Amino acid sequence: MTSKERMLLALNHKEPDQVPLGELGVDSPITEEALGRKTFYRAKWREWRATWEDEEGRVWKYSPLSEGWPICIKQREIGLKDLKESSPSELEPDESELELVRYVVRELGRTHFILGRTGDGSFWRNPFIFGGGGERTFIDVGSFEAYLMKMITNPEFIFKATQIGVKQAIATSTALLETGCDGVIATADYSSSQGSLMSPDHFEKFVYPVLKEHSEAVHKKGGYFIKHTDGNTWPILEMMVEAGIDGYQGIQLNAGMDMRKLREKYGNKICLFGGVDCDTLIKGSREEIKEEVEYAIKYAASGGGLVITSGNTVMAGTKYENYIEMLETAKEKGRYPISLD
Repeated sequence: MTSKERMLLALNHKEPDQVPLGELGVDSPITEEALGRKTFYRAKWREWRATWEDEEGRVWKYSPLSEGWPICIKQREIGLKDLKESSPSELEPDESELELVRYVVRELGRTHFILGRTGDGSFWRNPFIFGGGGERTFIDVGSFEAYLMKMITNPEFIFKATQIGVKQAIATSTALLETGCDGVIATADYSSSQGSLMSPDHFEKFVYPVLKEHSEAVHKKGGYFIKHTDGNTWPILEMMVEAGIDGYQGIQLNAGMDMRKLREKYGNKICLFGGVDCDTLIKGSREEIKEEVEYAIKYAASGGGLVITSGNTVMAGTKYENYIEMLETAKEKGRYPISLD
């Protein structure tokens, strides 16, 4: 059975020959360990060293502590008048932007499930793969805190920002699916470790309708729609499921997202992508990795609907031997029929 066949069965809540494996992203240290050479793929600090000001007056700075994405340290106030809708032609990707996608689909599409990462029109700052004239564009909705405040002080701004964002996200999703991707994943985070970043009422009012619109558009094109968000999503997860997501990725165990409880409540509705916490991959022992994999398989694998992944991405700092333990344990213990009693 191919990797693609396993994924399709899991997403449709049927049992493949073994639990599938997959990741949203693998940071450069683990990739380099596996390849035996340097790479620029997710090599963060090699790409983002300077502090710089862009053409809109935003000042950015690389964060050496997290080896993560650049952080905007100075931001001008954004208002309703600053939100500009793109014309239909501006939503279309430049052909060159699909070159890599076509290559991956051609080389791996017959045997592997190809998941395209798309913009997320439902929440906050929306980076897009495509933009008019082949440029990378995004809707600048201001700082994170300011955006959340506007849910209270300026709801019209939020409605317009999400409508602009979802049009671009759907256009990107359509292009990826037509190029041969099997599904797409939207990656804006909705929660922190303490709970959702907005009240459930605000989620229902501003985020849910746009998430549902994006999900329905992907399904109309015959694709699968996966939603990433780490953190404690219990306060809003019911609405995420009702919006029509096929899978939930970014399951953060140390934020209270227990695989057994998730399966009991939503196992027949969504496919769970998770099983091993990122902190365990970084700081834990191989025995702890094994325990988390076995727990996920024991309580969430029967009947399909489980893909073993990290709780977010394979981050910088992950112990190589821990990640290998995760893969090997999943392959050994994840054979159907499941028997971990």
